[in-house]
Amino acid sequence: MKSPWNWSQLNANRQLLQQGIMPWQIDRTATFWENLALRLLERDCEDAAFAAFLRAARTEPTREWLGLFQLWRIIERHHGESGFTWGETAIDTFKQLAQQHPGDRTCALNLAEALSRTGNFEAARPWYRQACQSSLESERPDLAQLPRTQTPVPHFTVIGVMRSGTTALYQYLSQHPQIFPTARKEIHFWSWRYGRGLDWYLAHFPELPESGDYITGEASPSYFPHRKAPQRMFDAYPNMKLVAIFRNPVDRTISHYYHARRHHTETRSLQEALRIHRDRFDRGDYKPNENNNYFASSLYAVALERWLQVFPRDRLHVIFSEDLFQNPQDTLDRLCDFLGIPTYSIEASVNPNPGGYDAIDSTLRRELSEYFIPYNQKLADLLQCPVPFAPP
Repeated sequence: MKSPWNWSQLNANRQLLQQGIMPWQIDRTATFWENLALRLLERDCEDAAFAAFLRAARTEPTREWLGLFQLWRIIERHHGESGFTWGETAIDTFKQLAQQHPGDRTCALNLAEALSRTGNFEAARPWYRQACQSSLESERPDLAQLPRTQTPVPHFTVIGVMRSGTTALYQYLSQHPQIFPTARKEIHFWSWRYGRGLDWYLAHFPELPESGDYITGEASPSYFPHRKAPQRMFDAYPNMKLVAIFRNPVDRTISHYYHARRHHTETRSLQEALRIHRDRFDRGDYKPNENNNYFASSLYAVALERWLQVFPRDRLHVIFSEDLFQNPQDTLDRLCDFLGIPTYSIEASVNPNPGGYDAIDSTLRRELSEYFIPYNQKLADLLQCPVPFAPP
C-alpha cells in the first residue's frame, strides 16, 4: 500500500490531481468523487481513491455502489493485511448509512457487499434478506404482502451471455406475477463466489409462499464461460432450468470492448485490443473463468459444450438477443412455457444497458464475421436449430 494521503495533502497536491482528472473547482457531486476515485486509482493512489469513494457514498447514500469493482477487489485482496484498514472503514461507513436510511434496498446491499468482501459472510446474510424485502415492497408490493415461509430454492438461472441482454431479460422476468426477484440480479456464486457458501447464496433469494406456483431465479453472465460452474450448479440443483441468451458475436465482441472502456479497464484502440485478444485466444493464452477476453466470450459453442456435458438439453432454453428486442412478447411467452408458468403481458419494452457506440469500419466487421463463421455453425449444430447469425 502507498503511504496514506489525507485531504489536506490532496489539497496541497491540487495541481497534480488536476492534470488529466477534472477541474477542481466544480460542484462536488457523488459522480465527481466517483470519477476522482477511479482516476486516483489509475495513478496508484489507493488510499486517496478509497477516501474519494467513501466520500461519494456519503454524498449519495441510497445509490448502489457495487459497480466500483476495482476498489472492492482491493478490499477483498488486502483485507486482514497489516496496515490495511479500508475494509473496516467501508463497513463502518455503509453501516452508518444503512442506519440513517432504514429499509432502503441499496443501503442494505452496499453494507452486505462490504461485509462479504471482508469475509463476514454470516453477517452479510441478513442484509441481503433485508434488501430482498425492501425491493419487493417498493417494486412488487403485490408479492411483498403475501405470507412467505418457504425456504427459497432457485428454479431457473440465466447463465449468460455478457453484453447480450441478460439485464433486460431479467427485468422482463421480474415483471411476472409469479416470479420473486432476487436482491440483486447478478450473484456470481457458481463462478467467482462459490467459496462463500450456499447459505450466503440463498440469502439473496426471498422466501416463497407455501401455496401457489411461485418461483425465483437469478441471472449471472459469468456462469456461461466458467469451467467449474456447470458441475457445481448441477451437484446442488440437478433440476435447475437454464436460460442462455446469445447475441450476434460481432456486436457482442465490440460491445464488450466498449463496456471495458466505460469501466476504465481498457485504454487501447478497438483495433489494437481486438487483435491482442484474438491472438491470445488463438494461443490459448486466456482465462475463461475471468470472462475478460472479448473473443472467447463470443464463441458460444465452446462453453455450451461444457454445459451440455453436464445438463440434459431439455434443461436449456436459448434466446437470441435480436428476438428479445424485436419481439419481446413472443420471446417471453416461449420462455414462460419453458419455465412452466403462465404467459403474461409485459408492461413495456426495456433496454437498461444500451451501451451505444459509433459504427465500426466495414473491413473490421467483415473480418470479425469471417472469424466467427465456424463457431456459429458449431453452435447451430449443438442446438439443432437455426441460428440467426450462422450461415444457412
